[in-house]
Amino acid sequence: MKLYHSSAETIQGGGYADPKRNFELIQPHLVLLGSTVIENFAAGLTRDQLTDGFMSRFSVFPSSATPDPGDPRITDVPAGVLDEICAWRDFFEGRRNLAKENPVPRVLHYTEPAWEELKAFRLFLNKLPDRDMWIRAYIQAKKSAILYQASKIGPGLTEIPLIAVEWGIALVTYQVKKTLYLADQFIADSQFEADQLELGRWMQGKKKITLVKLAQSKFRKWKSPHRQEVIEALVHQRKLSMKVCKGITKPTTILSWRDG
Repeated sequence: MKLYHSSAETIQGGGYADPKRNFELIQPHLVLLGSTVIENFAAGLTRDQLTDGFMSRFSVFPSSATPDPGDPRITDVPAGVLDEICAWRDFFEGRRNLAKENPVPRVLHYTEPAWEELKAFRLFLNKLPDRDMWIRAYIQAKKSAILYQASKIGPGLTEIPLIAVEWGIALVTYQVKKTLYLADQFIADSQFEADQLELGRWMQGKKKITLVKLAQSKFRKWKSPHRQEVIEALVHQRKLSMKVCKGITKPTTILSWRDG
């Protein structure tokens, strides 16, 4: 967390007699990249983390399926990619931690349409009744726009156009909405609510199932009274419908998930 709060400062570490063992970080911007399955990620979250600034620091990219790795092939790196890599290599040559850019960094200007779009986005954010998850959306959109333009132009970029800002805003908006959706799907205040969410996610994939089949599924681990209480809670919330139909030998109870 110290690195997060020191992004506009200089961090010095070591304190060794040998100067080679000491280090200096100018305006550190810590980025951690990790991957996991959504159930494990969401299981460790709480509602408080949606409002205390913890989750607003995350960029979550969920995947709906595991892609087929296919057969590996050896191929040449495209010339355009090599040119971009060489341009950034030359830019950073002898510029450890952007030493030549600090303490006077290069200033990137927004085109007038891009700046107007950013102002409109900030106005939209200020009008939101619940801003906890959006608290960093404005600065993240600006950083994403710089990333977009740097990827398009390379080290020689001097201004940020409208298309880059639109991309940054769209990306951040998707990120926040997706995180809020995942929170609604996984984060619970009690075990009973967690069980409701688990059954709800499962039913969204099944759409319709008999009560007998449900009792034979993964939810057989639940005791019958508890399973019935969870079902009744979802029916009461109008997320699940329960219909008794005439069967061959006895009535059959059918559960159906209500979309929306």
